[in-house]
Amino acid sequence: MKRNSPYNVRVVQHRPRLRWLIIIACALGSIALAVVSYYSGYHNGVVTQGQTLADITALQQQAHTRGQQVRELEQQLANVHLGTEVDKKANENVRRGVLELKAEIAQLQEQNGFYRGLMEPTDNEHGLSFGKIEIRQTDRPNVFAYKVVVQQLATDHRLLSGTLSYAIKGRFEQAPASLSLHDVSAQQDTALVKLRFKYFQTIEGELTLPPGFEPEGIELVAKSTGKNAVVIDKQFGWLVEEI
Repeated sequence: MKRNSPYNVRVVQHRPRLRWLIIIACALGSIALAVVSYYSGYHNGVVTQGQTLADITALQQQAHTRGQQVRELEQQLANVHLGTEVDKKANENVRRGVLELKAEIAQLQEQNGFYRGLMEPTDNEHGLSFGKIEIRQTDRPNVFAYKVVVQQLATDHRLLSGTLSYAIKGRFEQAPASLSLHDVSAQQDTALVKLRFKYFQTIEGELTLPPGFEPEGIELVAKSTGKNAVVIDKQFGWLVEEI
């Protein structure tokens, strides 16, 4: 063998069994490492899944609790609204009751004054006059409720007979016009309203004005019959009371 060779030559003992043992050991090590990695990953996955399930359960419980709290708050809010509405209705009922009582008191005072006027002595030698005159609006266009009280003012009341003329003065197409109550009210079937009373007589009903007619006032003429017949004539403005 030449000394100047660039390679070193080494004599090794041939052992085939050792080679196979090394190969088998490496294979077993790889298998063991794979098994350990698998079980480690499985264990971590199980732990992570359990924690996730626990977190989901906790969130569901929190959502359920928050839902109950929201429902309770909504119920409290509804109770507050209901109480407020009840208070409003109660206040409105009280206010309406006070207004009704005031209106009733005013009406009673008016009736009291009316009846006292009938019974007290008067300087009116005729003893015949007009009491309350009303024109009230209705919920129908051009339809009005009317009321007239004709009364006898005297200390010695006797049966009085006569007639009443009720005329509505106004303009129709810019021209002066006059309508009799008989023309516009279904409650009156004659041109003159018959009067027959001892203390007072009320004439009331509804009247319908024709389209284009503009009312301006009312003219009332009452006539009594008999030995001491009298005539009273009075004009009133067209004052409509709202509903």
